[in-house]
Amino acid sequence: GRPDRATPMITTRLTSVQFNPPWGVPQRNAAQDLLPRLRRDPQAVAQRGFRIFQRVGGETVEVDPMSVDWHAIRPDRFPYFIRQDAGDANALGRLKFIMPNRDDIFLHDTPDRHLFRMADRAFSSGCIRLERPMDLLLLLLSGNGGWDQARANRVLDSRQTIVIALRRTLPIRLHYDTVMVRGNEVRIRQDIYGLDAAYARAMAA
Repeated sequence: GRPDRATPMITTRLTSVQFNPPWGVPQRNAAQDLLPRLRRDPQAVAQRGFRIFQRVGGETVEVDPMSVDWHAIRPDRFPYFIRQDAGDANALGRLKFIMPNRDDIFLHDTPDRHLFRMADRAFSSGCIRLERPMDLLLLLLSGNGGWDQARANRVLDSRQTIVIALRRTLPIRLHYDTVMVRGNEVRIRQDIYGLDAAYARAMAA
């Protein structure tokens, strides 16, 4: 996660996998990230599979993005909720790895493969893009009888959204380090969350 949307340090277990996931856009992302794009070109946003909804009289109603004056919408009072349909353009890619936690953080595939070529990886809103999601999927499916790469590929190619529970859950620990030892080398990374300074102050006290 980028500094203003830091990925939390958590310990949990990976319990299920969603194939061809839709994305329920968090309100913060909708108001801060998508609203500027909707103001520029609502049709382009719609073409990437984003759909706009609103609650009217207790019912959920889909809204035509071309019918809204987006320049009149305030980010702090964003009245809509947005969902991106499953597909190649979906921000979660074609796989979502679910691990229960209070921050709703998960691991996922991504259509933005170019980001893995960059040294700075802090682009997300807290969730974690995977460079090799299929490798993780096959590791997880090895504990689910009847599943192999061919079956997984068929489900992905079907474009259907399905969730499978893992018979063998995987422990997950998200840990933040700025200093790592690799062989005989000590590698120091940028402290993008400013945690080292907080640790230093705590130790000094």
